[in-house]
Amino acid sequence: MKRQLCRYHTEIGLKSDKDIILVYLSPHGRKPSKASLGDIEVIEGLYYRQNEPVNIKVISYRDDICVWLTRCIREVEASQYVISALQQYLQSVERLTGKIMTQSEAVKLILLTKKDNTVETLLAAQSISDVFISDSFRGAVLEGFFMDLLEKLPAFVPEITHYEGKDFSDIKFTRDKCNYWFSSVKAENQKKRDGVGLVFSVRQSEDLYFVVLAATDWLHYGFVNKVANGDDLVSVLSPIELAEWKVQENWSKFPCKRWISRPVKNMRDFKRDAIRLMTCPEELHGLMTQMQTDVRSILKQVLVLGSE
Repeated sequence: MKRQLCRYHTEIGLKSDKDIILVYLSPHGRKPSKASLGDIEVIEGLYYRQNEPVNIKVISYRDDICVWLTRCIREVEASQYVISALQQYLQSVERLTGKIMTQSEAVKLILLTKKDNTVETLLAAQSISDVFISDSFRGAVLEGFFMDLLEKLPAFVPEITHYEGKDFSDIKFTRDKCNYWFSSVKAENQKKRDGVGLVFSVRQSEDLYFVVLAATDWLHYGFVNKVANGDDLVSVLSPIELAEWKVQENWSKFPCKRWISRPVKNMRDFKRDAIRLMTCPEELHGLMTQMQTDVRSILKQVLVLGSE
C-alpha cells in the first residue's frame, strides 16, 4: 500500500504526543518498500522523516507471530476452545509462511544439518531407510560425513594431514561419486564398484598414507605404503594385531595394490548404525578416537622398523 507507513505516522502523531513505534508485519520479515515508506527515508539502516528519527520495528508471521502463538498455547490458562482456536491459527500461519515441514522433511533436515544430534535424536533411524531411499539423499549424507572427517580429523589426529596429490585421485569423494556409490548394481559387480573416500599423508613417514574408504558395502579405514607395496605394514604387525586387520589385495585404485584395513560399518544398507555414524557427533568422535589410537600404534611400529 502506497505511503502506508508515513500516513500511519502522520495520523498517530496528530492524536498523540507520545513516542511512536510503527510495527511492520510481513510473512517472512521483509523490510518495508519505498512505496510503503513514502517520505520516510532509510539512512544506514535507520528510518528518518524530515531529519527526525522514526522508530519502525519489522516483525514476521514466520518467526515472531509463530513463536508468540506457540508461547500462548503453552502458557495460556483458557478453555480448550480458545486453545484449539490458537492452534488452528498457528497452523494457518505456518502453512502460509511455508514453515510446516512433513515428518520426512524434518528428519531429513536433522540428518543433513547434524546440529546437536545425539543418539537419542536418531532412535527413529530404523524407519528412515524406508523413507529416504533415493541415492541422491544418501549420497548427500555420505558426502557430509566425509566433509566432517576432512575438517575435524587432522586436528584430532595431528600426525596426519589431508593428501591432495594425484596418486589417490580416483577415490576422492564428490557428491556425484557418493550418489553413485549408493546406486544399485548386480551382485557380481559389487566388488568392482568404485570406492570413495579420503586420504591423509602421515607426517613422519613419507610413503605412508591413512585412508578412509567406502568400498563394496562397508566403510573401512587403514594404511597404504606405496613404496613397499604394503609388505612392511604386514611385517610390523604381530599375529594378534594382524587378526584385527584385513590385508586387502589387488586394489587398482591405489598406487600400490596392497593395504591393511579395518572394517567399520555397513554403510550401503543405510540402517540405524550407519545413519548414526554419519550424522551423530558422538559416534563420529568415537570413530576418530579409534582412528587416533590406530594411527599412533601403526606409525610407532613403522618408525621402529625404519630405524633398524
